Amino acid sequence: MKRFRLPSLPPLLRRRPVASPGAVPDAVSAPNRSDRSRLRLYSGAALLLAGCLVLGFYLFFPAGELKNRIEFEVTTRTPARLEMEHLSLRFPPALRAQQVNVTQPGQELKLTLDSLTLKPLWHSLFGSNPGVAFASQLLGGNAWGNLRRDGAVEAQVEELTFSAPLAAGSSLGISGVVSRGSLAGAWPLRPETETSLALEVNQARLTGLEAIGATTPNLSLGTLTLAGSGRGTALRIDKLENQGGDLQVSGTGTLLLSEPPENSRVNLSLTLNRSPSLDQALVELLDLFIKPGPDGTYRIRVTGTLGNPRMR
Repeated sequence: MKRFRLPSLPPLLRRRPVASPGAVPDAVSAPNRSDRSRLRLYSGAALLLAGCLVLGFYLFFPAGELKNRIEFEVTTRTPARLEMEHLSLRFPPALRAQQVNVTQPGQELKLTLDSLTLKPLWHSLFGSNPGVAFASQLLGGNAWGNLRRDGAVEAQVEELTFSAPLAAGSSLGISGVVSRGSLAGAWPLRPETETSLALEVNQARLTGLEAIGATTPNLSLGTLTLAGSGRGTALRIDKLENQGGDLQVSGTGTLLLSEPPENSRVNLSLTLNRSPSLDQALVELLDLFIKPGPDGTYRIRVTGTLGNPRMR
């Protein structure tokens, strides 16, 4: 039996494979893959270059020269003298100084910061009033806040242990622990400057009382609270009172700020209430200089300057 073969179809009639809808011809996909490879290569090179620049900046940062420049600027532009033991650059970008000593020649002012860190306020750098954020460890506690180019300052403090004379050259002093405090204002002060201040002092006490005849050297004031506000150089003492302690104190008044601070003028009206635990020698001393009111309270007026206050 004879077999028959069908004639072959012409090439144009042969069925060609149909490409899938998402398929990309090899001639097109090859350049895309090449472009992506080059993009990855350039991106990697750019990142490597940026990393090298940052590393070189940190390795060769002129910390010593900058430290000397900062000390020179503070000394020449302000009445204070600044000395730092060490200055370094941190990451993210920040400056950190250790053992910062601030003194004022001819004055008893001396402040030592265990550390001080400064970093830019990034969101403010593109505005008209850039600023820096600061954080410091001092007096056994912490302080932090912001400082702007126009002098505006916001600060918070906590757990600062202090001891200071009530007046220059006085044997009487005040000590305690500032458990928390806040300050908002500007420096230098201008007529339009708004200032607010709040402090809470634990373990507050007057010291050196043996010099005026007391049998105990210290007088406990318990927890002391101070709040003030004002405009320009005039600060109003809105609240001054304590809780606990051997003597209850409350008062209001004004403070006219000046430079140097000890020349600031003060005008305070204080009311004192003695407690049963108050040293009898101090009671007799109060009775000698101040006549108590019908309710047994003592009313005192404090005037003069911070460096030389007068009581009446």
